[in-house]
Parts: sequence; structure tokens; C-alpha cells
Amino acid sequence: MAKDDIQLDESGRPVEHDGRRLPGWVYGVLIALLVIILLGVESILNWLLS
Repeated sequence: MAKDDIQLDESGRPVEHDGRRLPGWVYGVLIALLVIILLGVESILNWLLS
């Protein structure tokens, strides 16, 4: 890859084009929070409807 082909952002670092914006652990935390919220909603609905 030629040096002219590398795109830089505002801070001068090379721009990566792999399509991932966040690290993997962030996705894991978001999925865990979603599961916790869904379990909480289910338990609240079971308590209200019983």
C-alpha cells in the first residue's frame, strides 16, 4: 500500500476500514445489559399479572 493511500483522521492517526467501531467487550456489555433488562421486565410483568 502506497503512503498516499493512507487516510488520516483529525489527530493524524490512520483511519481503519475494518467496519468495527467499538471493541468486542463493549458489545458484550451491551448484550448483558439487554438480557438483564429483559429479565427484569419479565419478572415485573409476572408480578403484575399474578
